Amino acid sequence: LRLSCWRRPRPPTGSLSIFNPTTQVRYTTSLDKVYGGNTPSLELTRQTYGANTAEAWVEIQLNELSEFAGCKGKLDPEQTEQTARMILQSYGHFTIAQLMLFFQKFKRCEYGKFYGAVDPMVIMGALADFSDEVANELHRRQQAKKKAEDAEQERLNELEKEPYRRRIPGAFTES
Repeated sequence: LRLSCWRRPRPPTGSLSIFNPTTQVRYTTSLDKVYGGNTPSLELTRQTYGANTAEAWVEIQLNELSEFAGCKGKLDPEQTEQTARMILQSYGHFTIAQLMLFFQKFKRCEYGKFYGAVDPMVIMGALADFSDEVANELHRRQQAKKKAEDAEQERLNELEKEPYRRRIPGAFTES
């Protein structure tokens, strides 16, 4: 066994700094990278670095959203912690990039806005809407990929038939 092939996971602080709120725009510019890229899921982050690290990452995103909203009533630490746990529990299958897209869309008021105070229930409701969007987008991309694969297979089948058509006129026709 060659130890040079083994790679240690990046320390949690490195992951948190790479995927911090200031990088949301960079990671969400390309929807192909959001939906087909290789950013880890929240669950993988939890398994690799522990629940505290995954939760801390979500808390950082929530606090940044709370500050961005500019409301007088910010999320208090208990609300932030509880909301982060619920997100981790209910939406752990989302990738980091997908969640960054959610926070970007929320900031663009695509899921409503806060009135007077940042509301964890509004955030969770918006995540439910976003979850439907993600499922639809992933299904659409899967269908498009299948259609492209089917078209390529049909093209290869036609190429395979071509030598027979040259030798036998009318091959592969009803007549």
